[in-house]
Amino acid sequence: MFVTLKPLGVRKASAQNIIARLRPKTSHIPGAQLFLTAVQDVRVGGRQSNAEYQYTLQGDNVADVMSWSPKLPKRCRR
Repeated sequence: MFVTLKPLGVRKASAQNIIARLRPKTSHIPGAQLFLTAVQDVRVGGRQSNAEYQYTLQGDNVADVMSWSPKLPKRCRR
């Protein structure tokens, strides 16, 4: 599940403060394992593979992701 916070100028707490406030409230839910993290615009990480570089294309609009999936490798080769 992804949650989008209000812009920082509108809310009174940072993303980390909100996460700290939510962790104790969600830790007791049976059968659920929750990982609360603030996602940045640029993320580093990936799955285990033998590739030197690995990219993950994500978006909230499937049409945009499908449109960019063939473009990204071409742009990276330049």
